[in-house]
Amino acid sequence: MYKRQALRDCLAEIDARLGRLRQAGALDWQHAGLTPSVLICDELAVILDGDSGAWRLRALRRIARLGRAPGCIVIGASQMTQAAVIPSELRNLADVLLSFRLSRGEDARAAGVPGAHRLAAVPGRVMVAGLGADVIECQSFLAPGVNRSTGSQLVYQPVLPSVVPVVNRLVQPAVIP
Repeated sequence: MYKRQALRDCLAEIDARLGRLRQAGALDWQHAGLTPSVLICDELAVILDGDSGAWRLRALRRIARLGRAPGCIVIGASQMTQAAVIPSELRNLADVLLSFRLSRGEDARAAGVPGAHRLAAVPGRVMVAGLGADVIECQSFLAPGVNRSTGSQLVYQPVLPSVVPVVNRLVQPAVIP
């Protein structure tokens, strides 16, 4: 129930923001004086599963497709990367894909980040695809507030003007010997 309501709220927000863009005669949220709105979908595979999964997929696809101009950003996270779990039509709408080490090459390809299965077993090593370049290997860092024993994070990150600067602040290109 709460998943459906969150998606409905996000769709309504997109419609309202698109109206504000038209009123302002602006092409995007920055020129209309809006701040970004972020929808974080943790465990995306679970959200897309079940009786309402098809409706949720249509809603997420619409949000990802129409949300860019009005500043509605979708961040999806999943530990299940198989193509059957996260449909390629949704992955193809993503501007940036991140993957930590995966155990199999087919999982890396399904995640849209080829080579993620060959990452060194170094904590925080990540492959990034979609930054206007080929897939690059980067090193993320533990932010203050991260519990090293459980990996749980207690981090507040203010919303930045776009997803790419967030990625640039969270990961640095790895120095590979």
